[in-house]
Amino acid sequence: MSVSTLTPAEVIALRRQGVSAVARAAQRHPGGFHTLPGGVPVLSSLVGAYVRVPWWRALLTAICWVESKGDPQAVSTTGALGPMQLTSSLYYYTKPSINPFQWGPALRRAVAVLQGLYQRAEGVAEPGEDAIDIALAAWKEGWDGSQRPERQKVASHFVTEVRETLDEWFPSWEPELPLGQIVVTEGW
Repeated sequence: MSVSTLTPAEVIALRRQGVSAVARAAQRHPGGFHTLPGGVPVLSSLVGAYVRVPWWRALLTAICWVESKGDPQAVSTTGALGPMQLTSSLYYYTKPSINPFQWGPALRRAVAVLQGLYQRAEGVAEPGEDAIDIALAAWKEGWDGSQRPERQKVASHFVTEVRETLDEWFPSWEPELPLGQIVVTEGW
């Protein structure tokens, strides 16, 4: 059985059995990701097969690299799943439900979530603050979690890692605003 062929209901049923059950099905140890051979360039090409807007491709590639090293069967110790490390609130309880181990649906859901987080961040960003960094912190820790002092260090570290990945692999990366302009291919 490949976890990428499971229905969303089958994924959540496994998840309800615990992180270890999902990890066994994905043939991974919780938190033990398999780095995608070829690294960021190969990951960017893979993401590019689904995402047409170059700066979105760069951002999603960087997030995916930091979250899972491009491992489509990644299972975190906290139960986030797939290449984008989606939690059950993002892959199952947000309709329509998706299988987080499938590239296309995971990327599509990531775009939708990031767009919403960015729009919310624009409303609270102080002068000099970057709404994209606020959205990235909320991606990692949730909106409320990214505001808690005990979680801010994790969120800040994540934002730094994403920015460093962008700087290294996509040095000319600059978002084209508004974030609502994205084309994701269908029929994956």
